[in-house]
Amino acid sequence: VGTPASGNIFAATLDSGAGIESYAGAHTFQNNKIGVGVDGTTALGNEGWGLRLYGGPHVVGGIGANEGNIIANSGVNDSFANVIVQGSGSATVSGNIIRGGLGYAGLDLSNAGTVVTFHDNTVTNNLGAGIQLNSDTQLYAYDNIISHNGDMGIRFGGATSQAAVYGNRIFGNAGLGIDFGGLGVTANDNGDSDAGANDLLNFPVLNSFTVDGTTSVDYDFNLDVPSNADGYRIDFYKNSVADPSGHGEGETHLGFVDILHAGGDLNFTGSFTANASVSFGDNISATTTRRTGMDSYDISSEFSLNYVAQSETTQLVANETVEVFDPSGSGLYAIPGNDVISSLTFTNTGNGTTKEDTIVIFKTIPAEMTFYNGDIDDAGPETNPVSFAQTAGAGLSFDYASDIKYSNIVDPPPSFNDCNYAPAAGYDANVKYVCINPKGGMMPGDPDPTAIISYRARIN
Repeated sequence: VGTPASGNIFAATLDSGAGIESYAGAHTFQNNKIGVGVDGTTALGNEGWGLRLYGGPHVVGGIGANEGNIIANSGVNDSFANVIVQGSGSATVSGNIIRGGLGYAGLDLSNAGTVVTFHDNTVTNNLGAGIQLNSDTQLYAYDNIISHNGDMGIRFGGATSQAAVYGNRIFGNAGLGIDFGGLGVTANDNGDSDAGANDLLNFPVLNSFTVDGTTSVDYDFNLDVPSNADGYRIDFYKNSVADPSGHGEGETHLGFVDILHAGGDLNFTGSFTANASVSFGDNISATTTRRTGMDSYDISSEFSLNYVAQSETTQLVANETVEVFDPSGSGLYAIPGNDVISSLTFTNTGNGTTKEDTIVIFKTIPAEMTFYNGDIDDAGPETNPVSFAQTAGAGLSFDYASDIKYSNIVDPPPSFNDCNYAPAAGYDANVKYVCINPKGGMMPGDPDPTAIISYRARIN
């Protein structure tokens, strides 16, 4: 019915009539205007369904030039939808505009056994839901725009309906973007053993989503689902405005990651290059889709609770402590003539890793002290005048021969390489600065990673 070269107009039916009805066989529908005039915008409507399909497999539209249909303004009450596939029918629906329906949905999968593959369509401004599924129906929906509908984006009307929903743009709908029962957000459950539409598949729990204003993204999420040999697909989205529920929707698809999952509540971290730039403050949501093979899926979750994207920052906080050097435990005091150990502790309290080799510290030797160029702890484990230690996960490396220098200039050195004084053995009052340049990048963590630089000096 219709071809890319020559389409038809089906509009203005009365007495609950449909624009097109197909009760048997397999048909292709392309380049038709259903419910609109020849200009594609004038609303003529149909009192019943715009397109009603039994049997199949049907082809509705296509992604080639002039293959898609406009199906609009049909259905005068809650008894009709713009498009309905029923009676165990099957169809591939792609490249169409389904808009302005006056009934309960833009697309309805009505009866048990109905299977629809739905991609590259725009479903918008329908009075009811964008898409509705009833019991024992299966939908495969990807690469669609489902927006500004008067109810949910995708509504599951039956407890045994299934839909794989991934890579779409779903936003601006009056209800949830994806709603399993029509009653609002379905909370995750431990072990994800509950039953219902799409098995009430749990959504990911976003712990962090770190961005720098480009397409580079670092993620951290937990997912509590059953073991699945084929794994799961996690799709990420950004939203200019968060849904009032706090969950989704999915205005811009950022990309996805595939994961293997052994079952239970597991943590996943990593990075990917997004389809669009992501900025600090963007509202991020995610969905889970169960894989059934290399590129096949069967069910998806509702949208996750939103997470506000955070910028990647490093923040080093330094703290200095001074203790009396008293290896024999004689109860020495911090008085002239006694030695002290001065320690500088620096901690990365940010959520990013410092750039490689960029930590440079110029530690001033106070005027009331004289630096000791010898074994910092005498007979202890250290053998150099300066010691370095770090907590697990800090990620730095330290080599005394290359990462410690000294300066005898009163003013702070301009750079690490300007520290070029060679101290005399023992106490050397000419040392004004200890220059430290540990290598590598200091990583973030929980607890915050810490490194400690220590030297020994005598109180004058």
